Amino acid sequence: MKKDNLRHLVKSFLETHYKVSRPLLLGFSGGPDSLALLQLLMEDQKFPPLNLHLAHVDHRWRVESEEEAKSLEALAASLNLPFHLHVIENLDTGASNLEDLCRKERLRFFRSLNKTYQFEALILAHHLDDQAETVMKRVFEGSGILHLGGLKSVSQFQEMVIWRPMLSARKEEILHFLEQKGLQAIEDKTNLDTKYLRARMREMIFPGIEKQFGKGISRNLHRLGQSFQELRSYLDRKTERYFSCIEDREGGCVLDFTGYYPLEKVEIKHFMQLFCIKKELRMSSDHLETLYYLLENQAFNKKIQSKNWKMVVFGKKLEITYW
Repeated sequence: MKKDNLRHLVKSFLETHYKVSRPLLLGFSGGPDSLALLQLLMEDQKFPPLNLHLAHVDHRWRVESEEEAKSLEALAASLNLPFHLHVIENLDTGASNLEDLCRKERLRFFRSLNKTYQFEALILAHHLDDQAETVMKRVFEGSGILHLGGLKSVSQFQEMVIWRPMLSARKEEILHFLEQKGLQAIEDKTNLDTKYLRARMREMIFPGIEKQFGKGISRNLHRLGQSFQELRSYLDRKTERYFSCIEDREGGCVLDFTGYYPLEKVEIKHFMQLFCIKKELRMSSDHLETLYYLLENQAFNKKIQSKNWKMVVFGKKLEITYW
């Protein structure tokens, strides 16, 4: 492990991306990752002072969480940092998609703050091990190229920019840093509860796979995610030209692919996924395969349909109606 690698990562990231024009928002749980990131953001005196806000979400699924939120607010006050608290009331802790529900609630809170304060970015403390879990989860969920890249160091969620400066750091580096600094993080016991998928991956699945392969897999999954991000970036550039074939009409549009034959399957599928995201339509992998087959063979008056859209192929043209 390179000495001061964590400090170097965060410092380099800020020097590259931070324009010192607007405030920053740190998603702050008080756990090891966000506590280490807060310390790193505060201690580099060579960097221009940060206009930093802290945002904490109390999920109220542990009896200790209310007191923990108060202690974090006190920490923010001692550092002269604005502190924003959101309490999730009446959370259904038995829900099968609890982790996803909480993630969406956190993002809603962060977005509401962003609308008020116009932050330059939301900073999150995800690290390499989080990235490895995300990539593996999406592989087994059957995700396509759009999502197999996992987390990005710089991304955007609607109007909100998101930074993850520690994405290439290992968890062990973060824990070592806290130990060196003598900092005590909040330990959320639910992170070890294997009824939750992330905890199962961390406590059971990853150790089991590593035992069978005889080596760590996190860094390899991280590299796999980077490769998919590079491929996604390439396909984004290659398919940008297809957006010029869209003719919007009332209640839908027409896509004229006449000038793009012979069609490249990977490009058409990627473009249609981007198109559907833009139009807020849901399209399955089976739909994509069928659509490409019909376009490739220049089928006439052949239809595929879902809950909120209908697509009809007329030779080299695609007529789409959505509702």
